[in-house]
Amino acid sequence: MAVSVLLPFHNEEKNLPACLEAIQQQTYQDFEVIAVNDGSSDQGKAIVSAKSASDPRFHLINLPAKQGIVRALQVGLQYCQHDWIARIDADDIMLPTRLAKQYAYSQANPQFALLGSQIAFFQNDTEPLTQGQEYHRTWQNHLLTNEDITREIFIEAPISHPSFFMSRNMTLNVGGYLDSPWAEDYDFLFRVWKSGYKMAKLPEILVKKQVSKNQLSQIDVRCKRKAMFAAKAHYFAFTQGGQTHKPRYIVSTGNSARLLYKSLSQANIEVQGFLDRTPYDPLRTIFDKPVLELTRKIAPEQQAKLKESFLLLAIGDITGRANVLNLFDSIGLQWKQDYERFL
Repeated sequence: MAVSVLLPFHNEEKNLPACLEAIQQQTYQDFEVIAVNDGSSDQGKAIVSAKSASDPRFHLINLPAKQGIVRALQVGLQYCQHDWIARIDADDIMLPTRLAKQYAYSQANPQFALLGSQIAFFQNDTEPLTQGQEYHRTWQNHLLTNEDITREIFIEAPISHPSFFMSRNMTLNVGGYLDSPWAEDYDFLFRVWKSGYKMAKLPEILVKKQVSKNQLSQIDVRCKRKAMFAAKAHYFAFTQGGQTHKPRYIVSTGNSARLLYKSLSQANIEVQGFLDRTPYDPLRTIFDKPVLELTRKIAPEQQAKLKESFLLLAIGDITGRANVLNLFDSIGLQWKQDYERFL
């Protein structure tokens, strides 16, 4: 066998049958499934047990009580025996050629240690997708190359977790899944990036990801904005911008900018002030830091000052962010070298 499918679950009796059937119907059949029952109190354990009785490739691992997804993943990894590990969650569906295409790509492109795929969303409730969810899916699906993925990693997780297809050796080398204050998949991607491994995404939809207001990613405190900004600040410390001797300024004064400032401060990364479009007021401060004016037409002396600084872009508004990025481009500022995007 060449692929281990890692499937943690907790009280997923409604979703497990479709998820397991989708795995069993893969066009690539050389796989094992490590299904980790995280202390379920419903019929999920019985559903997987029945599947394993009829198909010996399916293995049920039972935790004695609910310990959380990170512990379930850690235990599951110990049972994954094969060179490649494919992640899936019980409420998601892999399309029939998912394993075949990702495995074939991994063999043809051995320089990549982690692969993803584009995703589609589906719902089992009546709540429509929000504009933010639609934007996130579109943004995530356009990141295909290692350059795309690593460039935008500080914006949000650039690869959807249930589409992960990862080298077992790489996974173990970076420490597997860790119990951190932020989402385990984002933390894992940061450590893959920090360790210098290459990532890529297949340019087609191979996973259907369920969206529900009650799922873990919507309610877990580790997935909330405060935790995600803490992750960004923690790993930003290892970048050129985190280690530079240039003065740092946050571009924006909105809620995200303030959250970014607090997160950077907690990571012991100094910020000298803020920039926004309002006329300069020498008395205006945020967290006792000055707020300087970022004019629409940048005079030569301001250009020089910007080029001597490292800028942290935290503008949530899409149009406003695009305008500032165009402004940066017009004066020759370069992403990563002169500024970082956090939204």
